[in-house]
Amino acid sequence: MRSLLGELLQETDKLGGRVVSVTTDGFITDLDNLESNILNSANSDQLSLLREYRKMREILSGDSNALELKHEYKTSPSEDNIDSYLFS
Repeated sequence: MRSLLGELLQETDKLGGRVVSVTTDGFITDLDNLESNILNSANSDQLSLLREYRKMREILSGDSNALELKHEYKTSPSEDNIDSYLFS
């Protein structure tokens, strides 16, 4: 999980996102639709850990989503949302 988390954090940074908190099972960022944005990024062919995790999730649960949006915070009308994602 730590390796997958590292891969997701690196991709979040490449997409221009800010990460404000990280735990062992997720993190908080200002990017919306994080998983789909990462999968559609220019580096998506290099996301081996995310792709393998999604395959395992599909086999075990029937759902391939790797991340689940837990909370969405609106800090102010002029700022972006802050989203909290956890591994599904």
